[in-house]
Amino acid sequence: MREVDADKPICKPDQKRVYGVARREDARVICEVEAYPAPDSFRWSFNNTAENFDVAQAHIQNGPYLSTLTYTPKNEMDYGTVMCWASNTAGQQREPCVFHIIAAERCYKAAHCIEAL
Repeated sequence: MREVDADKPICKPDQKRVYGVARREDARVICEVEAYPAPDSFRWSFNNTAENFDVAQAHIQNGPYLSTLTYTPKNEMDYGTVMCWASNTAGQQREPCVFHIIAAERCYKAAHCIEAL
């Protein structure tokens, strides 16, 4: 019987990469990867012009091939880039999946939101 090679995770192509989010509004950033075997862990970090830090596990939900970060910007310094790395028995992903969190206005009236589209 031939042993199947293990592959480190890589970002799944064609994911949503930019999330427009108003202050105090939750963004659900989804990081999907391809790997064999399935990832056993995910790690997220945040980066802007002033700081770089790992995101607390309390804001992360993991599935077999994806991880969802619930991110809530509270001020202008909370906008920036979030990065996701997956790991499996073959090792950690070399290049992170990169997502940009940008400021967006909150819609208060449904009619205004429809007009803005």
